[in-house]
Amino acid sequence: MTLVELAAGISLGWWLRGSNPPLATTGTQGEDELQRARTALSTLHELASSVAADVGEHNSRVQAMNLELTQHSAAGAIDADVLNTVAKIIEANERLNEQLKSAEARLQEQAHQIEVHAADALTDALTNIPNRRYFDTELHQRLAEWNRKGVPVCLIMSDVDHFKKFNDTHGHLAGDEVLRGVAGAIRATIRDMDIVARYGGEEFAIILPASTLQEAEAGALRLCPHLETSQFHFEGKTLKVTISGGLAQAATGEDETSLIKRADEALYAAKKAGRNRIYTHDGKTIRPIGSSGSLRPATKPPDAKTPSAAALKSAETKAGAGAGASSAERGPVEAAGADSQTGLPNRTSLCDELRRRVAESQRYDSKLSLMLVNVDGFERVSDEHGQAAVDLVVKTVSQFLTAGMREMDLVARYSDKVFGVLLPGTPLDQAVGVAERLRGAVARCPLKSKDFELRMTVSTGLAEANLADDWTGLLARAQAAMQSAIDAGQDCTRVHDGKEIECSSPNELAV
Repeated sequence: MTLVELAAGISLGWWLRGSNPPLATTGTQGEDELQRARTALSTLHELASSVAADVGEHNSRVQAMNLELTQHSAAGAIDADVLNTVAKIIEANERLNEQLKSAEARLQEQAHQIEVHAADALTDALTNIPNRRYFDTELHQRLAEWNRKGVPVCLIMSDVDHFKKFNDTHGHLAGDEVLRGVAGAIRATIRDMDIVARYGGEEFAIILPASTLQEAEAGALRLCPHLETSQFHFEGKTLKVTISGGLAQAATGEDETSLIKRADEALYAAKKAGRNRIYTHDGKTIRPIGSSGSLRPATKPPDAKTPSAAALKSAETKAGAGAGASSAERGPVEAAGADSQTGLPNRTSLCDELRRRVAESQRYDSKLSLMLVNVDGFERVSDEHGQAAVDLVVKTVSQFLTAGMREMDLVARYSDKVFGVLLPGTPLDQAVGVAERLRGAVARCPLKSKDFELRMTVSTGLAEANLADDWTGLLARAQAAMQSAIDAGQDCTRVHDGKEIECSSPNELAV
């Protein structure tokens, strides 16, 4: 490489350091500028490293030549002027090496500055959470994911109640401290995968990826109570504020403007209703959050172990102890979305959660299995022993399931005689072990009352989510596996691996 090329490379590095490209521009332009700067730095790093290697190698050769010339000079064969010239070349090479080291240091500094600029461009300086620019980019990506893949997304627009009055009373510095505190309190309330950003002024936006409206409502119910009880300290004062919010789930084909507008309309309704509350806009009506009930707070992608034999043994004991309860002792009917007889989530709730879980498993490459549990001989029990016996059977099976599963699992009433169990983080082979332990525990627990004694069995069908699945495909495979178990004579387990249905019940259970 020539000295001219080397000088050009070094000059380009100095120019880049001095120019500081405008990284704080908005939208795609700023992102393109940032990427160009990073690419230029990478190229210059490669150039400097290459030149350093070339110069180092060249310097070694010249040093060797100088040693040889010095030896010849000692023998009187080399003129002193030649040695002086060689010495000057060595000195020049050493200066070039120093210049290269300096250029490398400057490139490293510039790379750090670019990364700092990138972070600053996406972070709100006051609250240290993502800013409006980051929010716009993230919401655009989430809506694209919803429209392409059907992964749901919800949005909460919120702001601090009576914030202008607060600033007038306590001053803007106190207001700044409260905004920092509110940002931290919101972040502590939401899931790790959710994103809270400062939208502007005292307004905060929260993106809830992979969440349906029901799930988002369950999580948002914690928001206002948590903020209401939070305390912020400034110059010896203890300050408190509340927030209002509006929630909306993205509809098919909806863009950012429309979704934000609906969330804003719900926010306005919450303010009009008295503040310190969250309203939701479902596309047709605006109502207080939670007024139609919800399944439960959304959970993070799990990584826990599957239910143990000990847990199912405990469920067996509890089921036997409580088997004599009558239908009058079931307690009041729970909120909408729950089965009135068992209090478990109903079929609609199971399907909603299944849709979210399948999308989540594909996104995070996590395992998800679905188990459908059929109560064998259900019609015979009804015909021979009546509703009291049916109630006893349903109650007992639901107790086995709820007591024997993990907290993160979802147990639901899919139909009169079928229960569904979602097993997040559980591969198919482990789910088979869960099904077999359940099947054995149910078979060993006779149901007794003063009028009859029953022995129960269940037939289970299992399927594991894969990349080719949507939630309906996973459900259909589990149903096919369960039906195969029923057709095979009941009291057995079948799995559908995506290609065919296989028998998974051993000849003798080892529970």
